[in-house]
Amino acid sequence: IRDTSVTGVQTCALPICTPARLDGAAYGLAALEHYRELGVEFDCIYTGYLGGEEQVALAEKAFDLWPAARKVVDPVMGDNGKAYSTVTPALIDRMRGLCRRADLILPNATEAALLLEREPQTDAFDDASAQALADELLTLAPSAVVTGLALGKYIGCAGSGRERFVIKKLHISRSFPGTGDLYGAELIGSLIQGSALSAAADNAAEFVSLANIAQSNGIGAGVGGNNAAQREGDERVFAERLAAGPDQISLLGDVGVADPIIKVLHTLAALFGKLHP
Repeated sequence: IRDTSVTGVQTCALPICTPARLDGAAYGLAALEHYRELGVEFDCIYTGYLGGEEQVALAEKAFDLWPAARKVVDPVMGDNGKAYSTVTPALIDRMRGLCRRADLILPNATEAALLLEREPQTDAFDDASAQALADELLTLAPSAVVTGLALGKYIGCAGSGRERFVIKKLHISRSFPGTGDLYGAELIGSLIQGSALSAAADNAAEFVSLANIAQSNGIGAGVGGNNAAQREGDERVFAERLAAGPDQISLLGDVGVADPIIKVLHTLAALFGKLHP
């Protein structure tokens, strides 16, 4: 979890990129073992975008080292009915295995279809089909929340497990990269603070909805805002860090640019690290 201010709990991000070795797998493994040697304990382990099978292995190692921690997997693999270009069948299989070890999974509709080995639904959901999709994921994990469901004039999520629910918020016809990360952070923060899954999902959905409305009205920095000065500042920092060299790519996640761009750059950084160890 990246943002303590969002979750309301102390967070610790696993470093997976360093200037010396940008693919990060060896460093990440050493960091995990060091945390364990220090006696650090985690209430929850939350995985998001994993750039390849080596990074999935890091998540599996973290699950092994802290078996009592709540395990939440956001299986980031695609959106809008398509897998990302870097996602291979082998990575999908590995991600499916990671989901089987989780207490809760948070796929979007496209990722749910990939996990279930079926074609993504192209038309809008209704409450019944949204709930049915979430229920199907119980073959992989004891609880699931499917996000980003198109429900007519609403955008929603559906949950399954001990609680079954469909939550809907008014859809805003704009793209807001990073909303999945924000949603996951808020949901997990609510869970850790004692909320039921349905309440945590509703808290997260409301938080993201309000943030998107604020962005639409030009409030706040980052993608989606209408403040030209803020966007210009973000773009300047982006350009400066990129020009500084590959070792700065790992720092781009806190700049208000589109997450897909960051993912592409991280992929390029991993390739660079393999070519220049």
